[in-house]
Amino acid sequence: MSYFKFQHLLAGTGVSAGFYHAIEPVLSRRRYGEQKDYLDSSIFRKQVSFVESGLLACWQEADHGDDVLIDFAIPGDLLFSFSALFGFRSQAASFLKAIEPTELICLSMPDAKRIWQEQPDTELVLRHFFHRRQERQQAHSRMLLMKPPARFEAFRQSFPDTWFRLPNRLICAYLRISETTLLRAKRRN
Repeated sequence: MSYFKFQHLLAGTGVSAGFYHAIEPVLSRRRYGEQKDYLDSSIFRKQVSFVESGLLACWQEADHGDDVLIDFAIPGDLLFSFSALFGFRSQAASFLKAIEPTELICLSMPDAKRIWQEQPDTELVLRHFFHRRQERQQAHSRMLLMKPPARFEAFRQSFPDTWFRLPNRLICAYLRISETTLLRAKRRN
């Protein structure tokens, strides 16, 4: 297992540097993301609602669907992939420390080159996502102050299309409640 330090990506973002994350190969893969335009480039990004502590893999939808490596990860909040710059065809596992909503950003090779080489405002992308990260953390902290039934109701309203597809253990971990409490709350609704 190898560790990467990503201080250079955080330069100018106002975020303290020194995030470390473990990356190692995996065998399975899942696809997340939809095509969106951001800063004149086609970055596809989507809210990955619940990433379980354990394996996470992604591959790139843009261009030819080449496999990409997740190079930059802040547990539970932000995943950055820019290995398309180097033409890697690889997959990655990220051993996340939390089960929280996670933002996944993947760049196609031409877009990555355009962003990292030609656009001086690249740091705005990071600032945008770090700001969203803080907002999500604050919302999650507020939700955890509620009583368990109200917590489940707030969670259900936040993720109306997702929550019923998730295993109980993921919901319990995210809401920090027991499975018995969760089943009781589900029965009430």
